[in-house]
Amino acid sequence: MLKAQKKLTKKQIKEDKFVTFYFQSQEFLRENSKTILYSLGALVAAILIFTVYSSKSQEKEDNAIVELTKAKIKFFASDYVGSVPILKNLADEFDGTQSAQDGKYYLASSYFQMKNYVDAERYFNEYLDGGADDIFGPSAIAGVAACMEEQDNYDAAAKLYRDAANKFSENFMAPQNLLNCARCLVLAGQTDAARDVLNELLEKYETSSVKVDAELLLSELDS
Repeated sequence: MLKAQKKLTKKQIKEDKFVTFYFQSQEFLRENSKTILYSLGALVAAILIFTVYSSKSQEKEDNAIVELTKAKIKFFASDYVGSVPILKNLADEFDGTQSAQDGKYYLASSYFQMKNYVDAERYFNEYLDGGADDIFGPSAIAGVAACMEEQDNYDAAAKLYRDAANKFSENFMAPQNLLNCARCLVLAGQTDAARDVLNELLEKYETSSVKVDAELLLSELDS
């Protein structure tokens, strides 16, 4: 007569399940070891590359901030000759950083103060092409317009002053840009267009600091 099989205890059932899982896992690992190792290796490599890249990018930005600060010290001391080489190096060596982007605005402004309107226009445009913010954006467009004006291209200057006023209508420079637009239109012989711009300025910006200048210019045109 066959002996009755002993009933497995809960502990034995758990152990049996664990043993089964263990051997199944080992078999899976043996069959897929290369795939798993390659996947893990790729993941580790990606993490390392990202970490190194992030570290390098931050280090590059930190160094760029130092260079921009050096240039700003000279710029705000009106040492434009001294600020230009630092800012040019910043634009070349730290391209891709926010500080290098901001540096192009100061480089353009430095050239403008030195009456080098060709290079000033170039770097104002490079700054704008790189993505201008709401602070320097209207100033950069107006900077290009000023370069055009200094080269007696009044039609182009008027258009750019108008663009700056329209694109950044809430900016504090908007009334001044409209006044500059009107002034360039007068210089271009377009007095009717200038009068329209001045009337628009006085209507939209009644409390502007340039209101008196706009009224004087309008009265001159009307007389």
